[in-house]
Amino acid sequence: MDVEAVHSHWRDKHDPYRYLRVKPERTEALVGCINALKLDMPAVLEIGCNAGRNLFGLWDAGYHDLTGIEINLSAISLMRESRPDCVIAAIPHAVEDIIKTLPSRHWDVVFTMAVLLHLPPASEWVFAEMVRICAHYLITIECETSRVKTADNMQIHWQRNYQAIFENMGMKQVHQQEAPGDLKKYILRVFTK
Repeated sequence: MDVEAVHSHWRDKHDPYRYLRVKPERTEALVGCINALKLDMPAVLEIGCNAGRNLFGLWDAGYHDLTGIEINLSAISLMRESRPDCVIAAIPHAVEDIIKTLPSRHWDVVFTMAVLLHLPPASEWVFAEMVRICAHYLITIECETSRVKTADNMQIHWQRNYQAIFENMGMKQVHQQEAPGDLKKYILRVFTK
């Protein structure tokens, strides 16, 4: 699979406005999960933040050291326009293009929601980099079973077992549950170092 073709799909063809209209259960579950970690003023990174819905939810819950990586520049613009009151550091890159430059053990919590399933096999090296930049907790909310293709027959979902992947990299899974709301086939996993 051509990594650039996948990047082009998310950078140029994805509509970030739709992302902001998703039901709030996804974000509420994430906020509840991070609240349960009992961290004092954690630095939080979302990989694939889109227009910021999850980061807005965290901001409203009192978390203000927030960073998002996002490939789609329209999504970053929409994030800034939608909630100018939220001071969120936005990194406008594909994760593959930036993650190796990020500092080790910098973020207390690193999380993804419906993003890792879109990484093609050639980009699986990103998982080790996620472990490297994570200081304490890694949260994945990902579909691990479906394979989806676009209308032009490009694969955009890959099946993976994230528990096996991250435990093989030294993380320990401390929580697992079915993801909420419309993410019926998704699993929320919490890992710690």
